[in-house]
Amino acid sequence: MNLAVLLRNATEEQRRHLFVYALLSGAANAGILAVVNKGTAAAAATEASTRYFFLFLIVLALYVVTQRFIFDRATTIFESLVEGLRHRLSARIRDTDLLVFERHTRSELYTRLTRETQVIADQQMMLVGGIQATMFVLFAMVYIAFLSKVALVLTIVCAGVGVWLHFGREAQHAAAIQEATQEEIAFLGAVGDQLDGFTELKMDHRRAQAVGEYVDGHATTLRWARERMVTIFNHRIIFAQTFFFSMVGAVVFILPKLVHAYADVVQQLATSVLFVVGPLGMVVNSFPAWARASTAAANILRLEEELRAESAPSAKEPLALTRTPARVELRDVSFAYPASSDEAFSVGPLSLTLDAGEVVFLVGGNGSGKSTLVRLLIGLYGPRSGVLMADGRVIDERTVQNYREQFAAILPGFHLFKRLFGLEHADAERIAALLAETKLTDKTAFVDGEFTTLDLSTGQRKRLALVVALLSDKPFYVFDEWAADQDPEYREYFYRHVIADLKAAGRGVLVVTHDDRYFNIADRVLRMEYGQLRTMTPSPTISAGSLPAGAPSSNA
Repeated sequence: MNLAVLLRNATEEQRRHLFVYALLSGAANAGILAVVNKGTAAAAATEASTRYFFLFLIVLALYVVTQRFIFDRATTIFESLVEGLRHRLSARIRDTDLLVFERHTRSELYTRLTRETQVIADQQMMLVGGIQATMFVLFAMVYIAFLSKVALVLTIVCAGVGVWLHFGREAQHAAAIQEATQEEIAFLGAVGDQLDGFTELKMDHRRAQAVGEYVDGHATTLRWARERMVTIFNHRIIFAQTFFFSMVGAVVFILPKLVHAYADVVQQLATSVLFVVGPLGMVVNSFPAWARASTAAANILRLEEELRAESAPSAKEPLALTRTPARVELRDVSFAYPASSDEAFSVGPLSLTLDAGEVVFLVGGNGSGKSTLVRLLIGLYGPRSGVLMADGRVIDERTVQNYREQFAAILPGFHLFKRLFGLEHADAERIAALLAETKLTDKTAFVDGEFTTLDLSTGQRKRLALVVALLSDKPFYVFDEWAADQDPEYREYFYRHVIADLKAAGRGVLVVTHDDRYFNIADRVLRMEYGQLRTMTPSPTISAGSLPAGAPSSNA
């Protein structure tokens, strides 16, 4: 897969127009050469050259018009292709399963979606210039053949050797481009670590020094990779240009010795060959541009195919649930992370129900499987065995998206959007009331469709995420350790008011928590231990760390 695959997306009419105008542009360029040679000969013979001057203006005007059209049309085609690529890749990422998404680094996805699409767009001038230059070289060769067939042979031989030397290292250059691309991804990942962990690094000089050396190491490796890529390219160009200029020497110094009859056209031939050298160089330079764009296109298409292949297939259109469910259920569900995953962990079989108007607390130690269970319940992970159900109906690939949309969830590592995407019509008064309830009025505001700032503390960010979740008004709510970063005042507000209001409104609520003093609020308390789910009895006096493990339940 390469750039040719993408260019097929352009319409046949667009490609035809591009070719026709490139042909006319090349012909106009060759016409300029012929008119200049004729005008030079006329001037040397002291003949009037007014006719050639007007011919020169005509072919020059034709050249300008065709050049403008071909580059303008090429810009439209390439930018449309890149826009389509970005749309498709962005949609593919949106539709990808969470487990698949987690196997790809952010720097890889970011590079493919931004930098490499831009690489394709940036090569358009060189590629289109190469097409136009190719047309000119063909017309110029016809003109040189008209002047001297021997000169044509010499020109083709010298140009052919130069092109052969240039392409002799094509595979090596393509490999260098790919290596530099991978090193850039690694460098972006290292820089991302440095930026995301800025606060932690300020607290530990040795760690900051180590991360700095790690970033510097990737910067150096990237420099070496790019130096190698550019050096190979430069050497290819130098050798090719050397043989291109040798065409001039062959025509000026060798041709008159071989064919004395052509001595009177040597000046015209030398001018013609000099005219050809520049476009030949552009033709040769367009191939590395094609290689860079093709490498970027292949990387993008490969990622797109990987995301498509790794995600669960869905040949049919998604379906909506027939009604808002009153019960969601995991039945005998088992799940294991892929063998290649850093999390060599499995859970299940698990059975769990969550009813509308019910509050369930989930406790357990780190690594016990709580977050995995949550992702299974809300449909972010697909079970290896067992089924996910809503009101007794099995959820499959056609209904899972609509099933997920029955939940509002605040999970670890959540992201806050500055705008209320999908909630654009939320009531402004309710937003203001929720900001006041969560004591965020003096920290941020909702103005012109977006929050004025997201520069908040961790606890404040969680409270703002809670505001957005409540605005979504979903049948079921999931909070994974929401209260862990809150002051006692906000914990009390969350447990005594938010959860109570959701329960009164008939919403099902699952809370991952260690706040044992609030266990009496829950209808049920469940515990995860080594990937297994157990039922417990709510009690405000029992410590979360000393809660006894109950017998396994098949309908926890």
